[in-house]
Amino acid sequence: MIDAAWHALPRWLHLLLLSKALHKKLPRALAQWVFYAVYHTVPLHHPAIAPARPIAVLPPYFSTVYQGREPQHHVVLLHGWWMSSQDWKQNAKMLRKKYGHAVLTLDFYGHGASPYLPYIDQHDPNVLVHQVRDAVQRAGWSHEKITIAGISMGSAIALRYAQWFPEHVDRLILMCGAGMTVQR
Repeated sequence: MIDAAWHALPRWLHLLLLSKALHKKLPRALAQWVFYAVYHTVPLHHPAIAPARPIAVLPPYFSTVYQGREPQHHVVLLHGWWMSSQDWKQNAKMLRKKYGHAVLTLDFYGHGASPYLPYIDQHDPNVLVHQVRDAVQRAGWSHEKITIAGISMGSAIALRYAQWFPEHVDRLILMCGAGMTVQR
């Protein structure tokens, strides 16, 4: 029997072990430990589980701004896992054309037209939050209150962005939020 309340596995290793356990590529005892760690413990946030190779400068990525004439609202649309900004294209055009909003879409690293980061441990949600912040600044919206809509993984990134930069967020629209636990 395993008795633990927390674990200090880096998220990427946590997911890799879970994948191997689900596909029966781990010894039974280790697979039981992985399932226990995933479903019955809380991750311990510690500097040791931060990305091993921090990113000093964000590499180039793909983003599009659909600029309204005199926009009353600035909207950022964030895609989900295995999606891209192309999935928001019709919505972005409609928001600009019908309502006059300025709309920003971007491809997260490793999605759509944006490149993968050099190392697997750099693909971290915190990096994606900084990518969104960089895109907002490049669009010239640094001092604007923005509405962020996210689907799946994009919801998780939108929520974290709102936690880090609450003074810049007017509204959040979260659809099918990935990795968001429900506390009752």
